[in-house]
Amino acid sequence: LLQLNFEDLDDAIREEQGISIPEIFQRSGEPGFRKVEREVLMKLAEREGAVVALGGGALQNQQVVNHLKKRGWLIFLEAPLSVLSERLSRETGRPLLGDADREEIQNRIGRLLQERIGLYRQSHLTIDTGAAGPEEIAETIVSKLQDV
Repeated sequence: LLQLNFEDLDDAIREEQGISIPEIFQRSGEPGFRKVEREVLMKLAEREGAVVALGGGALQNQQVVNHLKKRGWLIFLEAPLSVLSERLSRETGRPLLGDADREEIQNRIGRLLQERIGLYRQSHLTIDTGAAGPEEIAETIVSKLQDV
């Protein structure tokens, strides 16, 4: 809708490293993955005219948040914990969730969300995505960006 290039941070990490994210976690642990994630994110943030989809842990610290906000619009796609749990319980390849059952996934996501929410809330815009589909969310983002 914005006529911009789209980049997915996880895809860029896989492409740069030549291995999957679970493999990076297995070889280097979470600290090693976060280092790679931060390096790739900083490269992507320097690109002009692109939308970059971040993973939940990409906003690792205040420096990262500040850098991204200087480079462009930071938008938090918010959803209730129950919706996040439902979405993520259908996915594979998420090392922090492993092979947990749905209740444990919800507990883990809840803990991660509590740890990260202060960084997420610093975004320029927050969009409620709980009941909306991808097209509606995209249209809402474009509309809000046109209002600012």
